[in-house]
Amino acid sequence: TLIAAKGFAPPAEIIADGEVHRFSSSGKPDDNAGWYVLHDELIPRGSFGDFRSGAKVRHWQAEIGRELSATEKVEVLTEQQKKDAEREAEDKRLRDEAIKKAQAILSASTPALDTHPYLARKEVKAHGIRTWKGLLLIPLIDETGELQSLQYIGEDGGKKFSKDSKTQGCYHVIGDASQ
Repeated sequence: TLIAAKGFAPPAEIIADGEVHRFSSSGKPDDNAGWYVLHDELIPRGSFGDFRSGAKVRHWQAEIGRELSATEKVEVLTEQQKKDAEREAEDKRLRDEAIKKAQAILSASTPALDTHPYLARKEVKAHGIRTWKGLLLIPLIDETGELQSLQYIGEDGGKKFSKDSKTQGCYHVIGDASQ
């Protein structure tokens, strides 16, 4: 498939209902960073991407063996723009919800201790990170300094990010960034 050709693990099933579907682009069962939309219309078309890498393939459409008429081109482009705007609005809504949840979790957290099993095993200090329900919390900020996500690290070293959050281009500052 085109998804595999772009280097992502494709979903087992592709549903052509015009809705955004999430899938594991890495092939790992708990990953849902991949997304696709497939419209089964006069000319099947869609788009797909990966939230983790930021990769996107927009406005893919099936080859129908002839050139589109001017009217068809306008119709297809108008529908694509409408669906893109809807998807982007939904992505923003999900990211905003993820930020609110991350802020609430961070507020309920406590300072991490250097004795946390993961930190002790790695022989590193906490450097101002937090803990919540036994998990280390690494707050991730963007270029504006705003919280975008949390990375959760378990005692066993398992790592996850806040669902539906922005992680690309985000970071955690250790120490004084002004020096």
